[in-house]
Parts: sequence; structure tokens; C-alpha cells
Amino acid sequence: MDRELAEELCRELLEIIGDWAKELDVGQVQLVSPGSGVPDATAQVLLQDSGGRSAGFVLCSSPPAPEMVTRGVNGASAAKEVLGAELGKVILEPLLVSRWRGLSCVLLPYCAPVDAKINRLGRWRLSHPMLDWLHGITRHTQALPTESDRRKQFEQPLKFLLESEDLARIVGGEVDEALGRLQNGTWQPRQVLMHGDLHLGNVLLSPPSQGKGSAWQDRLVVIDWGGCDLKGQAIYDLVRLAKSLMLSKRRIRKELLRYAETLSCEMSDLRSYLLAALGQLGMNLDQFPRSRYLQVVESCMAVLPARL
Repeated sequence: MDRELAEELCRELLEIIGDWAKELDVGQVQLVSPGSGVPDATAQVLLQDSGGRSAGFVLCSSPPAPEMVTRGVNGASAAKEVLGAELGKVILEPLLVSRWRGLSCVLLPYCAPVDAKINRLGRWRLSHPMLDWLHGITRHTQALPTESDRRKQFEQPLKFLLESEDLARIVGGEVDEALGRLQNGTWQPRQVLMHGDLHLGNVLLSPPSQGKGSAWQDRLVVIDWGGCDLKGQAIYDLVRLAKSLMLSKRRIRKELLRYAETLSCEMSDLRSYLLAALGQLGMNLDQFPRSRYLQVVESCMAVLPARL
């Protein structure tokens, strides 16, 4: 969305959110990002109350991808239903889902970002509840795929990596091994719910409950579920989160050990899960630049220890 269109959105926003403007006591509308950096990026608007306090947040799709916000809302809803009350409590309930000039929009309660100038201690404190939550998702949602899903989620993505010359140079040998173990039945992969873009930029803190002083660990919120997959691959979310948290190799290995136990697989098969996820991503780049995708592949593979 270009800035001019985003500014028009701001001028018309109170009309779009209707009664919620009064409910939230909206006094000011502030454009945080017009979403113009990437073609399908959403515009982000902050709502402040009459006292200057942050009260709500509006996301609006861009013209090249008008259903982007709808996809995120639907993905969050589906994930919340699958995860249940405890694991799903980190997912926000939208206050309002609407449309503006054919673009999908959502109004969400305001939550503060945690990635702003977070220090080493902050990352360490955050790592425990986030890693436990993510492992809980793998444990709760893991399931053996059907033969059709096994081909779609694992075999085809691995073959995609081999058939792409620029990717084969990076991971070709490992993909050959993964495919061999998959095809001879040595590796029996399981599908899990996958967020698809799990990093600190998508982790927020909800405001403390009035008069309750809720612990910050209980206020964690995970957003941006537009790329989630209910039949996804394990390990990719762990790798993205570990990279964002700057976990040590020792800490990553410790996490991988419990994932191998949970998924009943060899440690080496965890790299195969990651490769399948990267292949799946490459098959569905849409507006995502190929050059950036290649960087993602290399950086994700570098997070895992060379020997598992």
C-alpha cells in the first residue's frame, strides 16, 4: 500500500471501526507503517485514546494482496481451535473484522512489542516460556500424515530442493539422504501445526489485567498467523525462533533432543524436517523475492549444529 492510500485509510478509520471508536475512546490515529516495503505488506495503524494511551491496532491489506489480513484472521482462528484453551491463549481474538475499498482489515486490542531493544537477559527470560509453548504445539498436534500428505508435505518439497540448481548446491547431499530415508521408510515424518514466521517481531505482550498484575509470561501473544499450516513440518518454527532469540548451539541441541524424543525420530531426521519446510516455502514464494528466500535457506541451515 502506498503512503497516500494509507493516509486515506487513517482519515476514514473512525468510520470503518464504527462503535469501537467510542468503546476505545479513540482520540488519535497514527500511521505506524504504510506497508510499502513489500508488495503484499499490510498497513499498520495505531489507535490512541483521549489520554494518549495505546488502545488498539488496525491492520489493512494492500491492493496486490487484498485478502492478506483475512488469511491471517482465518489462520489464527483455525490455530486457536486446534490448540485448545491453554496453548491457544496466546492468540488474539479480533475486536472487528471489516473491509475498506475491497481490502480486508482487522481491529485488534493493543499489545506491546517485545523485540524493541530487548537485551540478552530479556531474551533468556523469554526463551523459556516461548520454547515450552512451541514444544507443546509439536507434542499436541503431531500426527502421522496420510500417504497423500506425506507426498505433498515432505517428498515433493525435498524433490523441489534437488531440482532447483541454486538450492541443490547448498543442501543437495543432505536432501538426497533425507529422500532416501523417507522413501525406504526409515524416517516416518509427522505433521504438526506450523506458524511459519515465528520470530520476536511477531511476539507481543498484552496489557496487565486491571488489578491483577498478571505475570508477563502469562501475557505473551503471538501474531501473524497468515502463513500457518495445520499440516506443517516440525523444526522450522524452532529454528526461526532460536535464531531470533540468539540461542547458543548448546541450548539448540538441548531443544533438538526433546524434539527427537517427541517425534520418535533420529536426531539427523530433524534436519530433514527443516529441509522439507524450506522446500515447501520455496514452492509457495508468491511475492517473496527469490534472493531473500535463498538467504533464508542458508541462515536456517546454519542455525542447526553441523552434526546431529
